[in-house]
Amino acid sequence: MRRRCYDSTNNRYKHYGARGIKVCDRWKDPTIFIQWYDQQPHAYDILYSLDRIDNNGNYEPGNCRLATKSEQIQNSRQARLLEYNSRTWTLKELTDCYKIDYRLVWLRLKRGKSIQEALTHVR
Repeated sequence: MRRRCYDSTNNRYKHYGARGIKVCDRWKDPTIFIQWYDQQPHAYDILYSLDRIDNNGNYEPGNCRLATKSEQIQNSRQARLLEYNSRTWTLKELTDCYKIDYRLVWLRLKRGKSIQEALTHVR
């Protein structure tokens, strides 16, 4: 977290520190951060890691949680957002809800199909 935000030689710096993402002053003290971390659901579960809720926000208690890799991907800037049935979905949420293969729908959308066609097209 700190290296991403403050070490310009870190390979992830361009996605964090260079965008103005910072670590709150309280969390610069590792003891304070560990106290917060210990209180989180799933603390020390290897399937969960630190995630910022608002990807443009800083690392601070109100903007961080522990999340699975899948949850983090859906919350990333790369997540494809789609409007369907008066709701905004990530492609993953939509394919999970409609129980259809993610790669198949992604490919159909890439080929220019509408969301409706991508979800229902048989061929």
